[in-house]
Amino acid sequence: MAAAETFGAAIGAPGRWALHGKTALVTGGTRGIGRATVEELAALGATVHTCSRKEAELAERLKEWEAKGFLVTGSVCDLSVRDQRERLLREVADRFGGKLNILVSPNYSSLPWLHFMNMFGNRMGNLNLGIRVYELGLEF
Repeated sequence: MAAAETFGAAIGAPGRWALHGKTALVTGGTRGIGRATVEELAALGATVHTCSRKEAELAERLKEWEAKGFLVTGSVCDLSVRDQRERLLREVADRFGGKLNILVSPNYSSLPWLHFMNMFGNRMGNLNLGIRVYELGLEF
């Protein structure tokens, strides 16, 4: 019965597991599944960076998350543009001191992340491109 009682617990509720000290990149994090993912990871204690093609929408979400006390940063990025992907990865590397634990890409195909793999080679560990939720333990 304990499992039933904790099922559906509120985001960040006591008794849930924690991600304190972990870093996450969530692409397309300003709406839908991406937004829910950002909020869940941040509520569990992760430091999250997200990106969006829409600057105004990103700014609005960042204000909302700051008001909730979430550690979320963001940048404007169109992942279909190689230069913007590379800039995003450099920014994330700088922001997180070269360590990325979680990569979530809910709204895009896996193809941009093939470029990511080429940039960082074997340091990515076991990556399953089919599910597009990656726990990396990356240092770059």
